[in-house]
Amino acid sequence: MALNGDALGSAILAAMDSYVATLTDPTDYNREEGFKTLGNAIVDYIKANAIVSVNVSSVSLVQPGVGVSGPGTGTGTIS
Repeated sequence: MALNGDALGSAILAAMDSYVATLTDPTDYNREEGFKTLGNAIVDYIKANAIVSVNVSSVSLVQPGVGVSGPGTGTGTIS
């Protein structure tokens, strides 16, 4: 699945709701813990949903033939 703002927003909302539910008194809200929850929700969403395509335009030091080759070095782009 590609990244989606609505889905990310839902993931953030769910994470923050879970955090707030752990509070015995809503006035105990800790900004640092709240922002850690927010940051972790974003990172978890990206790790679970990001699609990365890599185009390698050239590779050196890799032997041709059947089987596992490498290690090698190369250049490429991520889009």
